[in-house]
Amino acid sequence: MDGWWLIMMVVWGVAAIVVATLVVRALWGIDERSQRPIDIARRRYARGEITREEFERIRQDLFRQ
Repeated sequence: MDGWWLIMMVVWGVAAIVVATLVVRALWGIDERSQRPIDIARRRYARGEITREEFERIRQDLFRQ
């Protein structure tokens, strides 16, 4: 019986950590919808999703006056 108690405590502990991680990621995770367009472009360029030329075109379009 003592073995099952230990197993259940570990299972509940792991479940609590998973739930806490999901809550923290949901509350403080990066949401691109709330970011400035230039920040999104910088991240996309850093990840290699867009080329330097595309990044420069986006930057110029955003700051054109």
